[in-house]
Amino acid sequence: MFRCRRRTIVFAPLIYSICHLCAAQTLPPTPSGQLEFDASALRTYGLDGTLADYFASGAKFTPGEHVVALKVNGVTRGLIRARFNHEGQICTTPEVIDRARLITKKPEQENPCNALDALLPGASVTYNTANNEVAFLAPSDAVSRGESAKDVAIHGGTAGMLNYSVFGTRNEYNNSSRNNINTTLEAGLNFNDWIIRSTQLLSDASDESFNHESLYTYAQRTFADYGVVAQGGEINVYNSPFSIPTLYGLQIFPETGLNGSGSGVEVQGIARSSQARIDVRQNNQLIYTTLVPAGPFTLKDLPIISNNADLDVTVVESDNAQQRFTVPASTFRGQRLGKPVGLSVALGRVKEIDTPFSKPWVGSVSDGWLLAMNQRLEAGVMFADNRYYAASASLDSLPVEGISTRMEIIGAVDNDHQRDGTRQLFDAYWSTPWYLAFSAGLSHRDKNYRELLELYNAEDDTEAYEKYETHLGVSLPGTPAGVLSLTWYRSEYWDESDASERLSLSWSKTFKYASLNVSWQTGISNSDSEDDEDMLYIGMSVPLGGSAYTSSWYREYNDKASYGTRLSSRLTENSDIAVGVQRDQDSDINSWDASLNSNLHYTTMSLSTSSDSDSNHTYSATLNGGMVAHQNGLTFSPYKVSDTFGVVSLDKPLSGVEIETSRGRVWTDFRGQAVIAAIPPYQKNALNLNTQSLPGNVDVMNGKTYLNTSHGAVASWQFETLSQRRVMFTLTRENGQPLPRGTSIVNSKGDYITSAPEDGMVFINDVSPDDHFYARLSADAQCELKYALPEEAPDTFYEEIVGTCRDVTGKIQ
Repeated sequence: MFRCRRRTIVFAPLIYSICHLCAAQTLPPTPSGQLEFDASALRTYGLDGTLADYFASGAKFTPGEHVVALKVNGVTRGLIRARFNHEGQICTTPEVIDRARLITKKPEQENPCNALDALLPGASVTYNTANNEVAFLAPSDAVSRGESAKDVAIHGGTAGMLNYSVFGTRNEYNNSSRNNINTTLEAGLNFNDWIIRSTQLLSDASDESFNHESLYTYAQRTFADYGVVAQGGEINVYNSPFSIPTLYGLQIFPETGLNGSGSGVEVQGIARSSQARIDVRQNNQLIYTTLVPAGPFTLKDLPIISNNADLDVTVVESDNAQQRFTVPASTFRGQRLGKPVGLSVALGRVKEIDTPFSKPWVGSVSDGWLLAMNQRLEAGVMFADNRYYAASASLDSLPVEGISTRMEIIGAVDNDHQRDGTRQLFDAYWSTPWYLAFSAGLSHRDKNYRELLELYNAEDDTEAYEKYETHLGVSLPGTPAGVLSLTWYRSEYWDESDASERLSLSWSKTFKYASLNVSWQTGISNSDSEDDEDMLYIGMSVPLGGSAYTSSWYREYNDKASYGTRLSSRLTENSDIAVGVQRDQDSDINSWDASLNSNLHYTTMSLSTSSDSDSNHTYSATLNGGMVAHQNGLTFSPYKVSDTFGVVSLDKPLSGVEIETSRGRVWTDFRGQAVIAAIPPYQKNALNLNTQSLPGNVDVMNGKTYLNTSHGAVASWQFETLSQRRVMFTLTRENGQPLPRGTSIVNSKGDYITSAPEDGMVFINDVSPDDHFYARLSADAQCELKYALPEEAPDTFYEEIVGTCRDVTGKIQ
């Protein structure tokens, strides 16, 4: 992770000269094993003849300090600034031993420059001067495999965080306008592996009153010794087979449930207008909202409250028209048999019920057992005061390869109304050897079965409750024929006049020069024909080279057709732009839209606008990101900050340095700090620093490391950097003649630094204002380099400076 290529180019003349001489101008080795150079040949090539003595024992570094790449038994340990003695051997200082992670004996006496074999008998050192590399070969039992900062698990830490998602829209239509703004805020604090989080949903519109919903507020901690998470506050019950509303209470559930992999729940649909808003609710709570462009959309890893409650999806178009549909819980339950989640216990009081009755105390217990390798049993019980009791049992099976089934029964007792009933569910999934996959689900409930929330309904109408819901699905994953998905869903209530159906079909295929996708859905309701809908979308995307592509589409909604095209391209490395036009065939209205999406390093921003020939205009803006308050200040992130996160920094205040994390690329701010927004706990997570984003005069000691954190920890990692001021001198003597080619350059101690590769040209790798350099003209003559160092240019790999070499008397030590 360092830039040796530029060094090789700079040093190429000198390296070539020395290597050429070593190969062609040496005599046979002496009995002592040293090489004998032809001093006259060295002078012929323009090099100081005294170099023969120094390099007689082989390739070596010049005395003094050098930044070198360190390897131990073939494993790179990164860069280190090391000191070399007058024989060109590395001094194995405590810093070198620590970086090499070697176990050595203590020196018998203080020595500022111990040899490696003096501290570790049997070890050896190899020098590769052409690549600025030093390689240690040490006994395997002397190489430490632990106690490295990058291998030790990180616990604890304290920091505050705030995630935000704000989007606002303005719609101007029919001589009127509507403004809408939606904000999701998640605030929290991590300390000593405790996690405190609170999520608030805020919305305001010009034709609606301000609305505030609290999704949850809780504190939790993982107790790793027992493998469980304890959570208290405003909670959504985890791993429960029952539809339980939000509680003020406590719960304990297995740590394995919070593995950072997401819920896996997806919602698919079609928006007919640009900048449509999608609202997803579960148990009458808004759990997710976002903006989507026109056409098919897929929302992934939704933060669901329960695995057994349907999702209600509302698509609010830019003209304020709405379409609604339901995603049954049976469609997002797992299709694979996994390990049972484990014991989960919850107790608390219901947060809110829209009813004149009191809010009940609710308790829930659930657990699971693996009966065999292909069978899993789960069971649970729940009570609400003395009014309501429920029990459930489910069996997941893999009867044969490719087929999975789930059977579940829930029984409920309503003491208030002296009735009881059951709800039965059956899901099946079959992945055939012929690429096709089939899924089916059926849920049926008795007239007298009640969910907890239905128990507190003041107007209890038996006929108004759902009788059954079912779905069938067929999918064809990636094959030469493309990707195909067909789903049918139907629900019916005990009042048989109230039933609805939804059928959706999607197909996509990528060809050599284009990709095509088709989506169609239809909805039928027996109760209100106005809710019936038909939507068709046909889209084609064609790459134009580079990052640019064009997409064209045809949309049809309830026999109203529109079509258009859009051009999208990468504007910068972190920004995309799109411009589109479309026509509404029925109303003869033409429209256009434009959007800009940009990762601004410390937040993400989206801007979009659209207008049509009927004087309708829509504007929207979105900001997403997070921020972390820690002991060294406030640092912003373009991504949402998760339960476990961290702060990475440089030991110098360098901004704009790019670091690759498990969440994505981040960039350091003016203090040299950046947020690691998400760290999956209990596993190794790589951090990679992009050395090309460093200033030209800076290298990094080790540009890659690994973090292993506990759940809820705040990780902290600092990259060590090295600054070097490289200078290319153009030098003349006092008589105006250029400094001769091959002249040796030494420091004030007489240590050899480099040689002039050309007349009047000298390159020195590390220059500071206190350095004094001399040119050795002959055995009895030398001159001192006189120059003025300007203000340092950090982004320049090397500086070009003009100087003179003034004669001095006496020898350099």
